[in-house]
Amino acid sequence: ELGIAPRLLGALGKTEQFIVAWSIPAGPPTSRGGLIKHTAQLVLHHLTDGTTRVIGQGPISETYTSLVGGNRYRLLRAPFTPTPRYAVRADRIYQTDGVAYEVRVLDTGGRLRATIRGGKTRIPITDAVRRDVLARMDASPPRAVETIREMMSVHDCYPLVEDMIVDDVGQVWLRARSPQGTADHWDVFSPAGPQLARVRMPSANRILDVAKGKLVVLERGRFDGVFFADVLGIY
Repeated sequence: ELGIAPRLLGALGKTEQFIVAWSIPAGPPTSRGGLIKHTAQLVLHHLTDGTTRVIGQGPISETYTSLVGGNRYRLLRAPFTPTPRYAVRADRIYQTDGVAYEVRVLDTGGRLRATIRGGKTRIPITDAVRRDVLARMDASPPRAVETIREMMSVHDCYPLVEDMIVDDVGQVWLRARSPQGTADHWDVFSPAGPQLARVRMPSANRILDVAKGKLVVLERGRFDGVFFADVLGIY
């Protein structure tokens, strides 16, 4: 949820076998304006010869702490902070910084091979955006609201990407994010870049994987007739 626990990414190619993993280097995260920034390295582990190579480094999440129940602290993702996403299919690595509505496609050597752009305009974090975010935090403790106000000065633009999935044929699925919340659809792009489709889905649901013409979906809070529960569905 916070983007702090990076997904383990792997691929088995015809000529080489490797695992790509984001590892968090030792040492404390950096802080600015109440914002805790977690960074990680993208490490390529070759299974054939046992070698490893760092092919990238960058932020994986920004969070803040909030007092809960009077004496406990809880780690939360700030409402405007980007959460970068990564995926691996065949011999390609897919990256989005979470801010721009685009995906960079790299080879295993870290070289840029393509850029997929969704055409969404960046949203500046204006005073109006700040007021809207803070207005929806009326029930939060005053200290948490003040922390959010401080952290909003760190970023210039609102993040546009909520999530990313790459299916088994290399199509990129992007879900948008805005000050109003998570979008109720996914945009699907071909490996060459043009948009192919838009798939409607409740904002509370999340696609975990797409392969062989099926979707694996985590449906949060679905009512089964007796209880509200999280359900894993395959469609």
